This record gives sequence, structure tokens and C-alpha cells, in this order.
Amino acid sequence: MKVAVSIWSLHKYWFAGTLTNVDFIKYAAGLGVDGVELLDTFWKNQAREIPEIKQVLADNGMSLACYAVSNNFASPDAGERKQALDTIKRGVEVGAELGTKIIRVFGGDVSEGVSVEEGERWITEGLGAAAEFAETHDVHLCLENHGLLVGHSDQVYRVLSDINHPHLASTFDMGNFLLAADKPLEALDTLAPFIRHVHAKDFRLPADDEVKQAYKGTDGSAYVGSVLGLGLVNVAQIVKELGRRGYEGWLSIEFEGLEEPYFGTEASVKNLRKYVKEYK
Repeated sequence: MKVAVSIWSLHKYWFAGTLTNVDFIKYAAGLGVDGVELLDTFWKNQAREIPEIKQVLADNGMSLACYAVSNNFASPDAGERKQALDTIKRGVEVGAELGTKIIRVFGGDVSEGVSVEEGERWITEGLGAAAEFAETHDVHLCLENHGLLVGHSDQVYRVLSDINHPHLASTFDMGNFLLAADKPLEALDTLAPFIRHVHAKDFRLPADDEVKQAYKGTDGSAYVGSVLGLGLVNVAQIVKELGRRGYEGWLSIEFEGLEEPYFGTEASVKNLRKYVKEYK
């Protein structure tokens, strides 16, 4: 298994204008990780940055573990669903140019007036078409468990099974299952045949003064991000189970805690490396 860090871990600084993709890659190289994960919404000047990113990755002997695309197929507007497909297609092209085989995608989330059945049908149709396009570029779309329509492992399994395309798999976000009132280890059992990419993420219960900053789970529980391995997710056991099942892909750290992001990211890298080493 290979360790990567997602730029989302430091999104605070990107939005503040004090961090670029190239800065982030150089920082990650200093941590000694194997790769990075970049996002399709984190561009200031894509045409200029792409060659710079390719160069800095090569200079530091690193890989792009994943290129993450943000899309929503659950819109009642057919034009917006087409736009979501176009977003993925562009993401496939950019990711392939940057050398990754993994494109993280979403399904979509519920909106007013849309039934779960309708939303899931649109997601299945959209991802099926997207997977056909991904195959032409020899990359794999990986559906993250995220939101109310494809947040629970049973929902993800149903969508992936219904589409049944070799270029559509799972981004197994071990933390997000808590938000769907799901158990990460049980979700691993459910999705094991589909897992091709992993988000290493952890959550904890909030202190009283942190509740306003918390995510709300589908069961009403509140969670805030945590340094990997210090929260409610049994990260060490998940790494062990992934290894036991033959997983050799990327573990992309996605730190979302309230701690200072550089501190939280570095502590998460340290802990994840320990778990991977213990498994080996």
C-alpha cells in the first residue's frame, strides 16, 4: 500500500491564496509520502499549472495518486446532469495527462422534489456513461461514499453492481461511513470487491464548544474531523483488513480536523505510516 496526501487536507490555505498546487506537492514531498491527490476545483491557471505540476512530480519522484472531480448527477435538470458528465470527462482528460489512473467522482445528493429512486437512477445513468468514457482513456472512476444517496455502503454497492463496469470502482472513504450511520469495517466487507482507492480519514465526537463546526450524520450524531488514528475509526484494523484482502493501492490522507492543518496532516501521515509498517 502507498501513502498519499490530498490537498483537501490544507484547503484552508489554498482558499486563503497562500498555497498553490506546486507548493503543496513540494510540501508533501518533504513528508516523504509516495504521492498526492489533487482536486478539479483547485486551479488558479490550469494551462500554466499542468506542466509545472508534471515537472515538480517528476523532480521529486512522486505520483499523482488520484485526481478528484466534484459532480452531481442527482439534479432534476437534465442540462445540469449533462454538465456533471462533462465535468467528469474533463477530469478524466486532465487526470490522464497528469499520469493518474484514478479519478475520484461523486454520485450526487438529495434535493427538494427529487425522490431517492429518481436520484439513484440518474446517478446510475450518469456514472455508467462516464465509465464508458473513462475506459477510452484507460483510467478508473472511483465513486466515493458521500452524501445521502450514495453515502452508505449498501447504496454504493447497489450503484456499482447495477452499472457493473470494469472502469468504475469504489473510493472507500473510511471516515464518511460514520456520517451515514454505517460501520467502516462492515462497509469494507460489503465493498471489498470494488475498492480501488482509499481515503484515510477519521472523525471524533465534538466538544461542547465544537458542535457548531461539526458534521451531522444521518442519525443525528455530530462529528468533527480527527488526526488519523485518534478518532472513532479503527484505522489500524482497516489497513490490516485491506492488506489481508490483497489491496495494494493508494491510501490518500484527507485530514478534516479542527487542529492546525499542517500539524494534523503531519500527525496523520506519521500514524498511517506506522499502521502500514505494522501490517507489513
